[in-house]
Amino acid sequence: MTTPTLDGLDRDRLARFADELIAGGHGMPSASEASVHTTWIDRTVAARPDLIPVVLHVVGLDGEPAGILEGLRASDPAVFDSFAYTISGAYLMNPRIRRHLGLPGDAPKPQPAFPDESDHYLDDDVLKPVLERGQIYRPTPSG
Repeated sequence: MTTPTLDGLDRDRLARFADELIAGGHGMPSASEASVHTTWIDRTVAARPDLIPVVLHVVGLDGEPAGILEGLRASDPAVFDSFAYTISGAYLMNPRIRRHLGLPGDAPKPQPAFPDESDHYLDDDVLKPVLERGQIYRPTPSG
């Protein structure tokens, strides 16, 4: 069995569906302005190929996106939820959106998180045996 792909997907139609879910406003771009229907949907389904069939199914339905989504919300909430999850996930994959929302990225966090956090480990002499022992290492074999 082959995994379905987004080849042949009507991306302009997907943009209309995505904009129905995420219209933008208040300084935020719409889903299509955030390239959900191109770059970010591709990355989303690369990570979750099991979402491809629902995207193809919903975009392939006849009618206007607003009416289709409202109908799915009422008659088939599982499909609606899966499609909305996919679109919102693609939107939030965009680093520009995450930055605008103040969401953290994947950058490492400083350790320790607080300037005096390491003091906790020195209280009660928890590390005393380690400090008294001194450094221990094993030489690595050379080439």
